[in-house]
Amino acid sequence: MADVEAQRKAAFELQDRMSDAHLRLRNLQSQQRMKERSLQEAELVAEQIRPLPEDARVYRTVGRAYFLAPKGDVLDSLVGEAEKAKKELESMKSLQEAARNDFKEAETSMAALREG
Repeated sequence: MADVEAQRKAAFELQDRMSDAHLRLRNLQSQQRMKERSLQEAELVAEQIRPLPEDARVYRTVGRAYFLAPKGDVLDSLVGEAEKAKKELESMKSLQEAARNDFKEAETSMAALREG
């Protein structure tokens, strides 16, 4: 009887680990899509600003407001945003891989528990 309870408890713990890993994976995928979108936006805006003359009126977005800024400053901030987004995407990929591994590990443990 105690053995059945122990197996049931282990199964619930493994199920919790699987659902936790699945939730982390979905959150990371959502964050990754948002970062990819911001990266694409920064690269596109930088590409469109580059051919403008240096004395062109360029505005920087801060929240919902727009502020006049020198073209060089805006380009630098866009390039910085793009580089930051690329680094965060790389770190998210490794976190996603870890979440996938956790899920697979819990899944194989669950299968072993069912068999044994």
